[in-house]
Amino acid sequence: MKKITGLAIVNCEIGKKIAYTYSILDNYGNITTSNVKESFAVVDEEILKAITTIENNISKRLS
Repeated sequence: MKKITGLAIVNCEIGKKIAYTYSILDNYGNITTSNVKESFAVVDEEILKAITTIENNISKRLS
C-alpha cells in the first residue's frame, strides 16, 4: 500500500507541477520503502481549478 507523506504545488517554466513523496507499506503496516519522490506537470483543467482554489484561499488568509 502506498501512503502520501508530502506534496507541493510548484510554479515552474512549464506551468504548474505537483511534486509528492510517499512511503510503501506491507500488509502488516511495516514501511518497506520510504521517501519515494515523483512529480508531474498539471494539464488537467479540474486539477488546475483545484490548485487555483487553494492558492486563492491562502491569499485571503495572508490579507
